[in-house]
Amino acid sequence: SCGDVIFVTGTLGDAALGLSLQREPQAFANVLTSGDAGFLTGRYLRPAPRIGLAPLLLEFASGALDISDGLAKDLNRLAVGADSHARVAFDALPLSPPARTMIATAPHLVSAVISGGDDYEILFAVPSEREDDLKAASASLPFNVTRIGELNSGVGVSIIDAQGAEMPLGVGGYDHFA
Repeated sequence: SCGDVIFVTGTLGDAALGLSLQREPQAFANVLTSGDAGFLTGRYLRPAPRIGLAPLLLEFASGALDISDGLAKDLNRLAVGADSHARVAFDALPLSPPARTMIATAPHLVSAVISGGDDYEILFAVPSEREDDLKAASASLPFNVTRIGELNSGVGVSIIDAQGAEMPLGVGGYDHFA
């Protein structure tokens, strides 16, 4: 609901970047180690379900869904479900070191983080007064839980860049039924 804080598990964009590496294995050979490339393609081929989060979602979350169709599209679903506007800072999004390397080399790949699907991380909202409790409860999980934004009054989704400008949301995610 309005005033809630938005969190995400793990890192974003790895699967979409892994898929691009599957398609063009040599494109980043000069900047990624084979281990980094293997990490990203592995995240695409073998998503890691975040089973350990389930009890915390039941205890703390006002809304939750998996990011299967891309962050922008699934953020919009979360916002619509909460009758709110989702505002997220791109710089707050958790990125793996190999993803940061690829984006630094090819900045257009930010679209893979915003619109790429198949991460299967969990996107969820928590009432702001429960934020510290959630952080404490999630500290022992084997994956990160990161605050990325908040739900405010209004509708839609804004992802804000380092200069404070709204970023284009791209194609709006992958649609499994198109």
